[in-house]
Amino acid sequence: SLSYVQGLLKTAATRGDGEFGEDILDNVKTIKGIPERIDKESTISYNLENIEVRGEIYISLNDFEILNKDQELKGNIPFANPRNLAAGFIKMKDVNEVAKKPLSYFAYSLVSLDEKFYSQVANLNILKKLGFKVNEFSRKCFDIEGVIKACEELEGLRKTLPYQIDGAVIKVNYIKHQEILGIRSKSPKWACAFKFAPEQAETILNKITWQVGRTGTITPVAELNPVFLAGSTIRRATLHNYDEIIRKEIKIGDTVVIEKGGDVIPKVVSVVLNKRPIDAELITPPKECPICKSPVMKQDDEVAYYCENP
Repeated sequence: SLSYVQGLLKTAATRGDGEFGEDILDNVKTIKGIPERIDKESTISYNLENIEVRGEIYISLNDFEILNKDQELKGNIPFANPRNLAAGFIKMKDVNEVAKKPLSYFAYSLVSLDEKFYSQVANLNILKKLGFKVNEFSRKCFDIEGVIKACEELEGLRKTLPYQIDGAVIKVNYIKHQEILGIRSKSPKWACAFKFAPEQAETILNKITWQVGRTGTITPVAELNPVFLAGSTIRRATLHNYDEIIRKEIKIGDTVVIEKGGDVIPKVVSVVLNKRPIDAELITPPKECPICKSPVMKQDDEVAYYCENP
């Protein structure tokens, strides 16, 4: 959320919990595409002395790939995904370091206490004239069939875009209608998200490792042949619990389908049974804690295995 007072950028805040966010003004000033001063064109009839511009900071897939190559050259673990990385970069304490990061910005909302704007489409055009980058795939639809078609087209473009998306946002165009519809406690009634099906990829499950959580829960993790999926290379995926392995009939050596839950956390969706090798190994539950070698227990009414060592 960018606040401009008399044309100058005065505050910048993260969304936070929707009411309170973090002050990131100094870091935001390093991002190209976010003007520190806005000069109103004569073609804009509104008073724009005091406005708020809302949008999204992101990292392009190309920049993300370059960052990860640099990580690997330095012997560091590659970053997991562009979204979390952008969120981390923008909250760094050292402004000089933030200035070196490849952060980009899309503006998608214009708000003012002084003016009554006409429509979402008109607002996006105003933002363009003020020097903000607006997503080129925004479009106006005239009926629900047009909305569905637009969402399907965007999903088809998904793999060709230079940045990650996990859906589209559908908004009521006219501002007066938005005001009539109002908002819920945490979201507007005049906008909703259309989430795309998660991207999937096939890879081979090489082995299972068991991890111990803070409460002693022992969780299976699939060790995979590296595969590129939704902007990052996946080497491991959660299997949640042993019952999940049984339910999905997973064996070591299987070709498995993986996806990112919420486009972030990799998980094993299913097994490609017709690609199962003859020597695929059955996976057995852990007999001892992988860390301290203590006995493992399982309650009859629970799916989790636990280390007995407190």
